[in-house]
Amino acid sequence: MSGQNHYNFGKSLSVEVKALISKIHKGKTVSAEAKTKISITKGTAIHVYDTQGSLVNTFSSARKAA
Repeated sequence: MSGQNHYNFGKSLSVEVKALISKIHKGKTVSAEAKTKISITKGTAIHVYDTQGSLVNTFSSARKAA
């Protein structure tokens, strides 16, 4: 979905609304499974090759490769 087509495009949230959203999400944790899915979706895949050019390993993000 293009950001320009979103009904909230160009609008900003009030301080009160931001505080309410923060209060709602306070204390929530994201599961390891969800973090992995997010990493795969948004991360940059890292492919590791040996000196002969064969693929050795693939990581879903630079952080995972480190």
